[in-house]
Amino acid sequence: MNRLRALAFTSAGLLGAFVCWAFLAYDGLARPLPYVVAAVVAVSIPAVPRGLARAKLAGLRFVRRWRGGTEFSDERGTVFRAATPMERAELFDAVEGIVAEFGAFDDTRREEFPEGTGLVVTYAGFHSLSVRVTEAGYPVVTGASDRSRELVDLLREECSLSFERVESSPFLGPRPLRGAPRVFLAGVLVLATAGGGLVVSDAAYPGGTYNTAEKATLVGMDARAAADPGVSGTDLRLQKARFLVNSIREEAVEIRWSNGNREKVRSNGVEALETDAEVRRLLRGARAGSLSEGQATRADRVEADLREMDRRVAAAIANRTATDVDDPDGELDAIRRRLLNASRTPVESE
Repeated sequence: MNRLRALAFTSAGLLGAFVCWAFLAYDGLARPLPYVVAAVVAVSIPAVPRGLARAKLAGLRFVRRWRGGTEFSDERGTVFRAATPMERAELFDAVEGIVAEFGAFDDTRREEFPEGTGLVVTYAGFHSLSVRVTEAGYPVVTGASDRSRELVDLLREECSLSFERVESSPFLGPRPLRGAPRVFLAGVLVLATAGGGLVVSDAAYPGGTYNTAEKATLVGMDARAAADPGVSGTDLRLQKARFLVNSIREEAVEIRWSNGNREKVRSNGVEALETDAEVRRLLRGARAGSLSEGQATRADRVEADLREMDRRVAAAIANRTATDVDDPDGELDAIRRRLLNASRTPVESE
């Protein structure tokens, strides 16, 4: 197995395992379509390298057919396939007898081919043609000269074989991609795997509160906690709460950069409120159990930072409405006041 196929199977296995875990962890039955899409991607990935190799082969065969007279003349690229099978040893004896009897050919030698032993018939010093046998036992004569036709005619007489000229060799199979196309395809496989993972992440945390990167990070935390027995449920809640507090900080930054975009200010403010509610839910869940001293300290620090971030977002909204954003219906001011109220409300008192 080459490295590209190994990458394809590894990527498919990882994505498939991730999809199965996420389907169970996030109640995939409630929203199955994204998981089905990701599963189809996982199943399709291993077929991509072989499929492209076969497409490349089909393209080569099409070009050869299209060129017709030059590519498949009697003098170039001739391939003759017997209509009936014949024992390899019997065929080789017949060919060697023909070469010994007729002066048109110089000598024969046996060589190993992917399908088994074959004969190479030399003539005119350094020219050659080959006599091979397919896995099904059919003799095939290939060469780049009209001498191939001559040998076929002699075999017809000596062995009563019927040959037909074909446009492509039965031994011409798909070849693995090489060079730059191989590197490009490896990148495509990695992107497809990542894309499948992002589809699952979006299904795990639906809605517009979090962006794609945030959803992927949250799912990554859940996956690590599921795989690592050393990560407790309390640790997971505190990790996610800390991460989401940083997300609220980003909302304040985006509001400061909104440049008069009222809808952007409104959506960032709403997302900050929704994220604040989730952080508070996580903190309540963590404190509902028995916290170690370190965990209690972390929870207190997260809460303090949460309330500070709420104040920052409220201040950013106030700055925007005071400078370049109109608020005719008072919606932005209502969001600002809700954030200020949240910043003054301890989690324990809810």
